[in-house]
Amino acid sequence: MVLQNLAANAKPEKMEKQGSGDLIAKVSKRTYSHALRGEDMTASQPERRYYRHLHAFRGFAIINVVAIHAVTMAAIFVRPWDESVPAENTLFVSASSILFANATVYFALISGLLYATVLKGRSWGSFFKGKLLNVISPYIVVTLVLSLWVWPEPFGLIRIVPFEGSPGEFVRLFGWNIISGDSLVPMWYIPVLAVLFALTPVLSAIVDKPRLRWLLVILVMLPLVISRNGWEVTPGSVIYFVGPYTLGIWMGSNYEEWLAWMERRFVLLLALAALATAAIIGLYLIGTDYVGPVSLDRSYSYVQKLALSGVALVLLKRWEQHLPAWLDTVATYAFAIYFLHGPLQLLLTAGLGRVVTDYPGSFEVLAISIAWIILPIAIVIAFSALLRRMFGKRARMLIGA
Repeated sequence: MVLQNLAANAKPEKMEKQGSGDLIAKVSKRTYSHALRGEDMTASQPERRYYRHLHAFRGFAIINVVAIHAVTMAAIFVRPWDESVPAENTLFVSASSILFANATVYFALISGLLYATVLKGRSWGSFFKGKLLNVISPYIVVTLVLSLWVWPEPFGLIRIVPFEGSPGEFVRLFGWNIISGDSLVPMWYIPVLAVLFALTPVLSAIVDKPRLRWLLVILVMLPLVISRNGWEVTPGSVIYFVGPYTLGIWMGSNYEEWLAWMERRFVLLLALAALATAAIIGLYLIGTDYVGPVSLDRSYSYVQKLALSGVALVLLKRWEQHLPAWLDTVATYAFAIYFLHGPLQLLLTAGLGRVVTDYPGSFEVLAISIAWIILPIAIVIAFSALLRRMFGKRARMLIGA
């Protein structure tokens, strides 16, 4: 398998082997900094413990993000989306949306978890410096490159052409893309994440005060009644992701107990995920979504993704000794994959559109979807490994890996 080969050749560090009785493996600061890519771990601090299944959860999260875009492009982006799209293709898109859409909830949750289990206790200057260098800096670099091109609108004909405006127009476009994440659809989440980083000192202080537990519950529940606005950076979108990010910090503050709680309620979490999924399917069948300003789809999806997060964390913990090396590698390069998978999928689809004269059938959609998941991930890992050889740790400031 291509990812297995890349895992063997591109992985920055070999992970310390775990004994069968260990719940957690101790690793060096250097290994930990590689394992939790995107976090600045260069400051002096006590040795910390490494949860391999948390690292693997990041890989699980990015695969979900890549999957939703892969299926959508395979099913309907090869040709412009109009009334001629075959019913089975729209069914593929609906099914992938039910399963994979809103996967950024996983990322918000794991960001909170990793802050609480890895970064908490360090100076805020060190925390913000790490985020600036390892998340915001590559976002700016990638946005600059993406802004040099005119990318297709969602559900439009895939036509990628150079930007032809004046230098002043480009500066205005680039500045707007930085603020809004409009350079390409996946980028909208990074400005939201930047706000979450800025709120971290407040949210962490709330978690540390037991008398404010009621406020924690409210923050986690807010996404049920305040919906994210699609791909737009709005106050509603920020509030929506404050929920899982806060929950992640809360869980990470006492992760062992939370993990035991999820183990005991594993069946309940499965049932909750199933019920939320059934509710989303019901919305699709009756063709409704909003009740006033609240998107029921986003509310049910939030419940679904949190329940599935618990299920995934429990299963990854159970299988921790047998997790494949390629999943560790995917997790290590998660930010780079997030930044680059979108343009790669669009380029692949644009190339396919030159030779495909009609919408692909069901088998072709499935085959293209799988390819559009594996190929971009493999390409990004190989490219990131090359940049790491060339620039060392500074590569993180370019593409987040």
